[in-house]
Amino acid sequence: MIRKWLKQRRDRGITEKLEAIDDLLKLLAKSTDSSYSGLSVAELVERVESTRKKLKGGDSKANKALWSLFVPTGPLQETAIDNGWGDEFLIIASKLA
Repeated sequence: MIRKWLKQRRDRGITEKLEAIDDLLKLLAKSTDSSYSGLSVAELVERVESTRKKLKGGDSKANKALWSLFVPTGPLQETAIDNGWGDEFLIIASKLA
């Protein structure tokens, strides 16, 4: 019974993270490259989509790969700020924590 509950909780957490990643991808789709980011929007989308696929497949290391993009003044935050969705970036980051 406890195992079932833990699995449901984990699955719910993954679903919430996948939804947050989908929100992030929608924002990236409307974005332009930032000269401060170090990565183009296309590169960010590629990395986020790859991480999403791994997370959906149950790869526990996927969170670390995603968080490397979310570091303060990292590529995602710089792109978000330059494209006017800095506040949304913070909301998405909190959902992925």
